[in-house]
Amino acid sequence: SEARRLGYPLRTYSEFAGDTAEGIRQAAVTMRPHAVVLGLPYTFRTPGYAQMVNAVAQDSACPVILARLSGTDDFRRILVLLEKQDELVLLQPLLSAFGFLGEKQMTVHLCVSGGIQPGDLARTTQELHTAAASSGLSEQAVCKVVLTESPLQTTLVGTGEHDLVVMSIGDQGAESHSCFDTLADVIAQGIDCSFLLVRGDLRSHSADRPNSENHT
Repeated sequence: SEARRLGYPLRTYSEFAGDTAEGIRQAAVTMRPHAVVLGLPYTFRTPGYAQMVNAVAQDSACPVILARLSGTDDFRRILVLLEKQDELVLLQPLLSAFGFLGEKQMTVHLCVSGGIQPGDLARTTQELHTAAASSGLSEQAVCKVVLTESPLQTTLVGTGEHDLVVMSIGDQGAESHSCFDTLADVIAQGIDCSFLLVRGDLRSHSADRPNSENHT
């Protein structure tokens, strides 16, 4: 099976509930996973799907990851897009896991307003390198501050150079909930490569769990 090929055990679990979102939320409470991963269809506007995603994200007991896989599953060229530097910390468990899976070319782009001063740009770039090292990324990771008005502009241009795009929508809260499905829809329509959109702090759901209990 695919799970065995990737090197992890596959467990199944059934939950009876009034609807899909309720069942997923109940399973997250019962299983206490690191994260809930929802596969994103190529047509995100599938009737009811966006509503289900929002319902899960609103009250999930753990982080929620929207995933769309396209083409290769050998993610050697990974692009991490950040709006805020502290999002790198939230993604640390996921990025560290990728770092242990063979040779990877990790690129981290911090998207900031084009009006930043040269001195601030140099300082921000150095802080990004420091944050990447603190998050356990390889010394070969390429860190760059990108001047743009929107991280989506960066996402939609040049993604052919990468196999996977990873973005965080920050920690759980009303603001991140309100734009979770919208952001996923825009990305899904604009890029062809695989991507992961993470909502929540993955650290808080990995540090307190033994290695033998890796539920997702």
